[in-house]
Parts: sequence; C-alpha cells; structure tokens
Amino acid sequence: MSYTTGPSQWRAPIASQGAIVIADGKHEQAIDILARLKGKGIQPSDSAVIRQKKSIDNALALEEADRPWRFSEIFKNGSLKIRRRLILAIWLQAMQQLSGINILVCYFPHTLTTDHVMDFETSFKLEPG
Repeated sequence: MSYTTGPSQWRAPIASQGAIVIADGKHEQAIDILARLKGKGIQPSDSAVIRQKKSIDNALALEEADRPWRFSEIFKNGSLKIRRRLILAIWLQAMQQLSGINILVCYFPHTLTTDHVMDFETSFKLEPG
C-alpha cells in the first residue's frame, strides 16, 4: 500500500482481514481471503483454510457470547481473560523496552558517570540516541 496516501493505506488491509469479513457475515469472501493468505494455488476448499475459518468462527462466537464488553472487565478475570491479556501485553512491552536498545539510550550516560569513566557532558555526547 506504499503507492497510496491517506486513510486507504491502513483501511484497505484491515478491511480485507478474514475475521472482520466473517463478522460482517460475508463467509464466502472470507474463505477466499483466507485461501489467498495461505499461499498461491491454495483452493478455498483446502482443509487448512476450512480449519482456520472454523477457528475464527469459534473465536467470534466466544466474543459474541460475552457481549456487551465493559471496561470493568479489565480488573476481573472473566471468560475472555481480558485482564490476563492486558497484563501479558504490558509485561511484553516492558520486557521489550528493558531488553532492547532503550536500556542503552536511557542509562548509558548514567552508567559512564557513576563508574567515573568520564564526566556527564562527554558521556551525554556519546549516548547512542
């Protein structure tokens, strides 16, 4: 989608996703999309496509059974396990931040000055970010 500009850059890929199309009731179109996503030459009647479609159907049915969703579900562990998902997402983001280059960007000048390797101004100039 690099050749387009505006909202169509992000709307077109989202609109073509199988779960969204299935939720709209367009099951045949969703099967075609899933077959194309599986690879070239995969038929809509392929067993892998049918399994994926059933998996999406089951997930959507589970979400529909607990409608309407309330913000308070973040604080309790209901059948959709939203609290668990939120904690997992926060934990993953924290580990990404602490294990990536951010640890160097944030703490490199501090490390150099506390170990008395150099003064604060020089260590700030050496900072990777």
